[in-house]
Amino acid sequence: ITQFSVWLLMQGYDLRVFTTDPSVDGLAIEDLRAQLSLRLSPEMINRAFGPPAWGVEDVLQVMSACDFIVTPKFHGIIFSQLLGKPVIALSYHRKMEVAMQAVDQGRFCTDIEHFDSDWLTAAFLALTDESSGIRMAQKTAVEARLAILTAQFDHLFLNDASRGPDDARRDAKRLAQPA
Repeated sequence: ITQFSVWLLMQGYDLRVFTTDPSVDGLAIEDLRAQLSLRLSPEMINRAFGPPAWGVEDVLQVMSACDFIVTPKFHGIIFSQLLGKPVIALSYHRKMEVAMQAVDQGRFCTDIEHFDSDWLTAAFLALTDESSGIRMAQKTAVEARLAILTAQFDHLFLNDASRGPDDARRDAKRLAQPA
């Protein structure tokens, strides 16, 4: 991650490292910060590391400002897809691979325990080259999931005589959209 982070910055990309759970991720982030401080100026370090994102709204705001996402978190994948952000997943669980395969992006997912900076750099270059197609695939997949979710809500809530189809669809859309 250190080598990849330095490479990104040397290529002129902005880097933003953030977490939603500093208690779990704090040590890894501090280690990355220490490694980068050996190679980069304090100004670059301060720009790359911001405060934790404490809720969904904060996470979505930070991610919305990014062009590309590299994440070791399942919700990082899901939020990236909802926001239409091309994403590389460093997977710790099969569910992450499934989420990436659902938008035909399985090749941008790797086991977090078995990757190197060369793979990550090559994946990032491919991700940037294919970003417009990736965004379209994500949009199509998210819309298809919304249709499935709407149908599920229709089935669940249409049995309630006080609710109509529009109520169920409105609820499904509200729950499927980022805050």
